[in-house]
Amino acid sequence: MALADPRTHHDAVVGALVAAGLTVGDAEPPTTAYGWQGVPGQSVFDPYAIVYPLSQSFDGGLGCSDADSDIGWQVTCVGSSRAQCDWVIAKVNDALIGAVLTVSGRYVPRVRCTDVTGARRDDTTQPPLFISTPRFAAVST
Repeated sequence: MALADPRTHHDAVVGALVAAGLTVGDAEPPTTAYGWQGVPGQSVFDPYAIVYPLSQSFDGGLGCSDADSDIGWQVTCVGSSRAQCDWVIAKVNDALIGAVLTVSGRYVPRVRCTDVTGARRDDTTQPPLFISTPRFAAVST
């Protein structure tokens, strides 16, 4: 069996979030409309998420000791208010926790949440934004 390709698993996570109706960036800001849609603080803010790959470990049985992987991601959730950021967190959690990822040639039975942080205020932007960085992982066999 081939080793788990982190790219295909990352694509599956991004796809699951897009399918849930979120504006999503793949390790960079989204390519569609996101954030302030005019003058910051005076216009509509479109919340968004950015998926970053985190880690990959290898394991397996005696016959193929590296066939299985545990792969992790961080999803940065961004809103203009704590409530809006919490909405993004809830949508991300609904889309990923317990999800079965479709990855060609692999079995990825369940995404689990490994850490959720509450929304924190980012004063490096003006007006401030609210950000959370929940982390997820899944075993791929």
